[in-house]
Amino acid sequence: MSRAEVGGPALARAEVLLRRGVVRVAPGSDEQPATSPRENETTPWFASPQHCLDTIASLVGGGRLAALAFGGRWPALELDRRVLAPGIPTSVGTTPREGADGNYWRDGDELLRSAFAGAERVLVLTEGADPPGCAADLVWFGDAVRYVLADGDLTVEDRFCRLRVAADVGALERELVRRRRVDPTAISGLPTRPGSGPARIEVRRETSLLQPGIWEEPDAVLGAREGVEHAALAGDRARLRLNGGATVELVVTAGPEGWRAERLCGEWPYLAVEIAHVGTALSYTAELDPRIDPLRPGARMRLAFDLGSDLVVLGP
Repeated sequence: MSRAEVGGPALARAEVLLRRGVVRVAPGSDEQPATSPRENETTPWFASPQHCLDTIASLVGGGRLAALAFGGRWPALELDRRVLAPGIPTSVGTTPREGADGNYWRDGDELLRSAFAGAERVLVLTEGADPPGCAADLVWFGDAVRYVLADGDLTVEDRFCRLRVAADVGALERELVRRRRVDPTAISGLPTRPGSGPARIEVRRETSLLQPGIWEEPDAVLGAREGVEHAALAGDRARLRLNGGATVELVVTAGPEGWRAERLCGEWPYLAVEIAHVGTALSYTAELDPRIDPLRPGARMRLAFDLGSDLVVLGP
């Protein structure tokens, strides 16, 4: 295979498989799936990260690498100083490149991703280093988002927010089999945790973009929400008066880097909200009322927009 062929259609095809393919990490699937569907047919899936890499290598060649990612050993290959690996939606070189869920680039023996939480390691090529990330059972990408299933928790992350929700078989079938037409074998026997806790969605904003110290005032943050006419704090109790006259009461507790407010009574989309200082950013997390399905089309981004807007209002 010539250098031109590797850098052209073959590499493009490999990147399509990395971006569109579903990678099963958990053991249990003995069936080796087809990985070269025609356009608009079923989404390709791989029975293991190694199966994914073998398929990519059959297209582009390259040198095999011993890498660490997703909490352990991870296969990768190098091609013209670019790294390709399962769970990374593009080939990665020293120049930042846009992937499905953020920008990716190589810095020495590390691959980094800049997304909702800033720059973070996603893969390292150094023996003995701490592997980045957590162990996963299933990894795939949407148009602008990454999905990671681990121990029954589904984490959905893009440039703006991170959602964690306890996954059940129905949710996986809806997301993969119905919407993406993945072969059901890909999710057979995966661990799930239906009904084991509230969904949590998190947004972040640099503290330099906020009024100094305002995030430490629960009534100021809670009162920033559109639809809240007034917020008052008395001791450890916060009382919100909403448009139309309804009220919500919450109990506020201090934490090492912020505070938490839990709903006691009243109609509100959240069971609780948390503020925490993380590095140079402020983390704002909401635990969702179980009546809200954050995986419903459009719901996740609407929730993230509302939380992010609260922080924007607190700007100077």
